[in-house]
Amino acid sequence: MGRYCVHCRPADCRWDVGRWILIFDNPELARAEREGRARETLAWQRYGPVVYRLRQLFFMTMTLLGACVLVLVSQSVLSLYPGTGAVRPGVTEQPVRANVQECRRVGPLSGYGLGYWWECQAVVRHDEEPERQVVLGRSIVDPGDVGQVVELRAACRGQGETDCHYGRPMAGLWVAGYVIVEMVIKVVIFGLLFLVVIYLLTAVMGWPRYSAFIDRWLRVSGMRYR
Repeated sequence: MGRYCVHCRPADCRWDVGRWILIFDNPELARAEREGRARETLAWQRYGPVVYRLRQLFFMTMTLLGACVLVLVSQSVLSLYPGTGAVRPGVTEQPVRANVQECRRVGPLSGYGLGYWWECQAVVRHDEEPERQVVLGRSIVDPGDVGQVVELRAACRGQGETDCHYGRPMAGLWVAGYVIVEMVIKVVIFGLLFLVVIYLLTAVMGWPRYSAFIDRWLRVSGMRYR
């Protein structure tokens, strides 16, 4: 976290190098940063070096555990989306026909998250392209589709477009909702992992050395303080 720097306007504060605007240059956020440092200093003095480090390791473990649970839950939520889930620049969905052959149930813990899901073997055909033997997961198809030809969508990438994701046809609103939910989940998980790193550093270095390290890093980066 940073402090005030010299060249500040009410709305922004800039690096000397790169001219990046600092989003935390705000009186309220600056006060919260100072209060946070004061709380950690008090905790270091109250608990002592050993107990403080154990405390930080406990927080790190709980945060990492929370991140793992969130990954499982979010993967389960995203797997409920029946579309291809491959919303990337340059990747377009193509209609394909899938002849479902057999299905098996996987779970309660799998690559699709928590719960039980159908995973089916199918032969996929698209226009003049050769047939492909694929596995359709996430319960996109189920045993009720065995022996039938199902209309799906394929989003392929990579050399020869061999890396394909399959799903049901979905309206644009559902696709936008999926993208938003996926982005929010990634931001939250990144924030939790960032906290894990902070807890680990404060546990290894101790609060005084960590605080001095952050100040030194800000100075080396070109930050000027008030």
